[in-house]
Amino acid sequence: MDVPAAARRAGDRFTASDPGLTRLRGAVSTAVAIATVLGVEYGLALFTRLAQQQTVLAMMLGAVVAMSGTPALAGSRAWPKVRTAACFPLAVGLGMVLGALTATNTLLMLAVFVAVMFVAVYVRRFGVTFFFLGFMIWIGYFFAALLHAGFAQLPSSLVAVVVASAWLLLLSLTVLKTKPAKVLARTRRAFGVRAKAVAQASRRLRRVRAAQNRLAEAALMIEGWSGELPGGASAAALRRLVLDAQLAVDDLVAGAEGLRGGDAELVLAAARVAGIAGGDGFPAAAPAAAELLTLVGPAGAHRAGGWAAARQLATAVGDYAELMREADSPSAITDEFEPVVTLSMGNLPGSVSVARDVRPRGGP
Repeated sequence: MDVPAAARRAGDRFTASDPGLTRLRGAVSTAVAIATVLGVEYGLALFTRLAQQQTVLAMMLGAVVAMSGTPALAGSRAWPKVRTAACFPLAVGLGMVLGALTATNTLLMLAVFVAVMFVAVYVRRFGVTFFFLGFMIWIGYFFAALLHAGFAQLPSSLVAVVVASAWLLLLSLTVLKTKPAKVLARTRRAFGVRAKAVAQASRRLRRVRAAQNRLAEAALMIEGWSGELPGGASAAALRRLVLDAQLAVDDLVAGAEGLRGGDAELVLAAARVAGIAGGDGFPAAAPAAAELLTLVGPAGAHRAGGWAAARQLATAVGDYAELMREADSPSAITDEFEPVVTLSMGNLPGSVSVARDVRPRGGP
């Protein structure tokens, strides 16, 4: 068994499964936030000599704020984080006040519970931030109503929420700060790995559509993160590079599909090129692609039996390899850039399970 090759394949699968490692980073950030907030709230309870029930309530409130607030502070800009974190106590406080007002009347409490749920869902139309603020309004109401909290208990609970919000803001600006350049670099690597997966899947065309969808997802994530590139980097040049790379991969797939039922010699040669590109990468497959182009010859584009498709596949592999060589070269393109994709918590908005069923362009 080739251990280095197996380790490389495992690393590639891990990289491709989570472009930019945004989901892993989000999970780790949330876990760190919850764990540290619990410690901070417990220390505050000891310092202020809260009763045991109030201590547990403060820790639970802090943990819930950390769970829902950490993704809300996932951006890279400081001022929007400050503005969002300042709204956390207001949202939870509003819910708790409503809960305290209705706690003594069961029928009224249930009616307001439904109304609060409606508002919490409705405000999501105003953006991702309101998704979390709506949830915090609901959770504040839920805690106060369920525990039949009186107004005498609200000050200590709100202090716990304020402390948790301030702690989350501090973490998001320091230890858990998002660095767009690093996320974008990891996402570009995931794009490359998924391009290799498309090349590998081109040998088994039943899997190629799913691989193309995953490649498109990585391309859209690069587009979204390109809007936060540091100074000196050209987002417009990166967009053109990614578009050219995706078009090259589409040409590879079209060539592979055109080879069905073609000459056996061409099919074997093209499968070898696709296999190398999918396993060792496009630069490693460039010599084999050049050999295939030589085999096809200039007149191959006009012959039947898949010769034109083989030429298209080989040219696509060579083009992608050339783009990879140009990827790290500085670009003089200074066009204005506006991302066409807005990321949600560092990922594409919408359901992943639904997105994978969307047909790529040109798909049946």
